[in-house]
Amino acid sequence: MSFPSSTPNQNCLLDHRAHCHPDCAQFRQRMRQLNEFMATRRLPKTLQLQVRRYCLHQWSRKGALEDSSIITDLPCNLRNSVTDAIYGDVLRTIGLFDGCDDGFFAALSQFLMPRIYAPNEFVMRMGEDAEELFFLHRGNVKVEIDDMVLAHLSDGSILGEVALFSDKAKRTASVRCTTWCEFFALSRANFDELCSKFPEEERRIRSVAEDRMAQDLLRRSISKNVMFADMPQTFKQELCDAFDVYHLTESDGSIFLAGDFADSFMFIASGHVEAYIRSGACKPCDTNQ
Repeated sequence: MSFPSSTPNQNCLLDHRAHCHPDCAQFRQRMRQLNEFMATRRLPKTLQLQVRRYCLHQWSRKGALEDSSIITDLPCNLRNSVTDAIYGDVLRTIGLFDGCDDGFFAALSQFLMPRIYAPNEFVMRMGEDAEELFFLHRGNVKVEIDDMVLAHLSDGSILGEVALFSDKAKRTASVRCTTWCEFFALSRANFDELCSKFPEEERRIRSVAEDRMAQDLLRRSISKNVMFADMPQTFKQELCDAFDVYHLTESDGSIFLAGDFADSFMFIASGHVEAYIRSGACKPCDTNQ
């Protein structure tokens, strides 16, 4: 019995790369094995194509993401140094980790899992369980709610940080790739293990993440508000960026009083407040108002 190996177009592509890389013969063999495996398992044609596209893209970017089997075979001290060299510089550019020490970055890099997504592929969908945080290393994505684009993100962006701070969190938006994208993923379980060793960093990260999540809630609220329905997306984004984040408790007293000069408006990202009018009646106000 014979099995299909690769299409003429794929062979042409591989033949071209044979002149560009001395290991192409090994790659061709791996592709043949992969094609035989998918054929014997009767995988859907669309899924087979998706797998081939991923492999070809990874080959074209060979060296961008290290082979995990090579790293795993290294002794512990050398493996830690290699992973920190691969991921450390990227992590240090992410605002969520501002102020964290080198030991934290070295430990964090041990938990990161590389992911690659194709154009038009969903990284996450609204309503799904939130189990991982994603760092966008290379590529471009768009954030959507009900086919409405809220934002476009690129290299260095963070996606899904709510997953790290809630056991029952759901994705609040969908994220779809507009180009080939390379991510690093961090699970909540690994993050919790990391925080047990770095409690000071955990407090700092949580504070920054709460501000970011408040901004995300604000962005979604403005996008749905009829007052801003006809405004361009760039205006809505600039409006979100103009807000300052405040953390208030019941002991802080009144946010403002009747008769105060009205020079700003506020958005409740999380929590509850009560609004009083002159008669003394109380109207409760909740999150997203």
